[in-house]
Amino acid sequence: MAREIRIEISDEAYEALERVAAEKHVPAEDYAGRVLDADLTRARFVEGARSFITEHGQAFAKRFGRPAGADAACARVFLQIDLSWLLELAQQEIPGDPEIFDWGALEAARARHAFRVMDVPVYEQPHHRAAALLEQLVRVPALEHSNELYGVVVAAAYLHACGQPVGVTAEEAIDLVEQVAEARIDVRQVAAILEEWTR
Repeated sequence: MAREIRIEISDEAYEALERVAAEKHVPAEDYAGRVLDADLTRARFVEGARSFITEHGQAFAKRFGRPAGADAACARVFLQIDLSWLLELAQQEIPGDPEIFDWGALEAARARHAFRVMDVPVYEQPHHRAAALLEQLVRVPALEHSNELYGVVVAAAYLHACGQPVGVTAEEAIDLVEQVAEARIDVRQVAAILEEWTR
């Protein structure tokens, strides 16, 4: 169901909106709605990450020996996150402000979760895409520390943004990450576990 809202913007902003919308061959109002919807989805992504870190950050810090920080106390949806979403979580949500030491690992995770063969998604369901993100980020570390937490947070945030918030204990999350890090389970098995977390 679509709802209509009225907002006021400056003439300058409206001209810019019309220009960008014209480049995309859509009415300005439709384009504004799409931008707003995408921004709200991104906000849910970050909210899911924040929620997971708040609930489980201390347990991950204890298990993997990384900084905990003071603040660490979609079946039909094809959400495709971009590099800026991954960077935002790494820079603003992961305790200890880890540096990115492998940019290629971030790009690989971004590309992997959204990959298509002949326009058919390789990872069909949200829990499959979340599993691809988790496995990629844990097994091919992008950050100087806290890659275990980062991988599971990105997966949880992705599912949350798809309308499937996770319910899991810290012990269950740590166990999954350890199995992934040690290559004891593959992406399909990770997806099955993540699907259980959203029930």
